[in-house]
Amino acid sequence: MANVNEVVFNGNTLISLKNDTATAADVAQGKTFHLASGASATGTASVGDAFTLLWANDELSTNFAAQTIQFDLSAYDAVSIYSKFRSSYGDTFPSYSRRSGSKEYIDMQNHALIKKGASGLLVMGAEFYTSTDYIPQGIAAREVSVSASGVTFGDCHYRDGSQTLTLNYYAYPLRIYGVKTSVNLP
Repeated sequence: MANVNEVVFNGNTLISLKNDTATAADVAQGKTFHLASGASATGTASVGDAFTLLWANDELSTNFAAQTIQFDLSAYDAVSIYSKFRSSYGDTFPSYSRRSGSKEYIDMQNHALIKKGASGLLVMGAEFYTSTDYIPQGIAAREVSVSASGVTFGDCHYRDGSQTLTLNYYAYPLRIYGVKTSVNLP
């Protein structure tokens, strides 16, 4: 069967592909489309965001001192770092029942998206709730920089009231994902 790139009925053009400029690289991988010639084609473009697990930290009972985790990020635009407020290392906060009106510790988790070639912060806070009020307890921040060859974590600085301490069991990275995105990251 011949390729048809234009349909004309009673002198009126109902559909025409003659000026279409789509190529396989413009159309999502595996999707069928038609070229200007009318020939059927299959797209090859990788579209959308893709997250690939690159590193996992399953050791939650230690400090996470300043360090660089090396891997090839040439295929990625950014990394997504999944972290939690603190590891189980060192002193622990008690958990209390809200029913008794006592304090309850909330251990927060976070994701940070950092573009390759840029720096950012893992910033997290601890908080207690009582039956009647909210009490902020401190802020933990860890500088992170991303290059084509890996992710560098600085020490974690924890600010509680009037003091700043280096406590590397806060802002604790758990997973690093490579991110390939079709979005232009700032």
